Amino acid sequence: MAPANASGPSQATATERLDPTSIDAIVTYLIRNLGGHTTTDDGVLTRTVREAVVAFVEEQCVPVAAAQRVAPLLEEFGALHARRGHAADSLDAGFQKAAFLAQRGLQFATISHGTLRQRAGSGLHTYVELLHRCARAGRSRVPSQAQSHHGRSATTGAAREGNVATAIPEDTPCRLVVSAQGRPLIPRPRDSRSSLDEIRLDPPGDNTQCLVPADMHMEQIGALVVGQVVLGPSATIGTWWRSAHVVTRAAALLSCGRVIDDRQVVPCTDLLGHVLIDGMPGLVELLVHKHLAPAERWAPQQRLRNAELLLAWLQRGVPLNRLARELNLPPQTAHNRFAQVKEAFGDVLEDPEQRLELLIALRSVLPRWRNERAHS
Repeated sequence: MAPANASGPSQATATERLDPTSIDAIVTYLIRNLGGHTTTDDGVLTRTVREAVVAFVEEQCVPVAAAQRVAPLLEEFGALHARRGHAADSLDAGFQKAAFLAQRGLQFATISHGTLRQRAGSGLHTYVELLHRCARAGRSRVPSQAQSHHGRSATTGAAREGNVATAIPEDTPCRLVVSAQGRPLIPRPRDSRSSLDEIRLDPPGDNTQCLVPADMHMEQIGALVVGQVVLGPSATIGTWWRSAHVVTRAAALLSCGRVIDDRQVVPCTDLLGHVLIDGMPGLVELLVHKHLAPAERWAPQQRLRNAELLLAWLQRGVPLNRLARELNLPPQTAHNRFAQVKEAFGDVLEDPEQRLELLIALRSVLPRWRNERAHS
């Protein structure tokens, strides 16, 4: 049986550095300075702030993981805000002020680990924005007659400029678009009616990403944006953030060249394998050491060629002769290379679980081997 603290040393270290005194100090500071935006006097705000602070640190200052943990509480908070007749503008203003105060509140945290403190500082704005989204989602579920007439939800780009008085409900289907080049999503010169700013929904507060209607075709998106982008899965105005970390990670992989895709608009779902592999470096390294040691005895060029053939064979699952045709390899060359592969890996190629692990290891290590070969 695993020991009780088997959840991992990193989480234990983080929570030890945020002791109860630190938590009380941060919560007191936030509540005192959010006084003008407090919606209740029965401890709801205090409880919400406390749970949000604890979740952020216990989840290693990863905004999405922490937000998912406290999402139900924030939705409850937003619903209560609406039921008590408070204007949506006051909720928005409160979270805007909280984003500023949270940075200053770090001074009360005894987080001595440099990397964790740096991550906390850089992730706080995103975290507060996600909490804001959760609260707005909870507010949107309250019947309109129980809400203030000042209530508002997402708007179109034109509405944000004051040109269109159109509110978009939180359950409106949408998809997240993220630049793979870290560039603003500036529309190409076109008729203003087809401008991205006219059709995009309430963006996440970053000009390198925005939300578009879920039924918008990739060709339409490609015609309106500059540079390569990643298109997230279909979601709603109130739930898009749940997959935002996957979409932004996929965009980062394209940006740094770890993944190559020539399309201008790349669906995130086509890159899930790469995101999964990249998100587990420790596990992947174990798989590489476990399965690819036999390949180390090959010369670099031979190793690369054999590994690429093996990966294609594992991915496509077709007879070797057909695979040779698809790869434009002479059949005899393909058979000679695969004979070397079988000699090196043996029974691993016959075990489905081992083959899956081998595929993950190859997909992870091949970019490095290609780079080493190109610079040798």
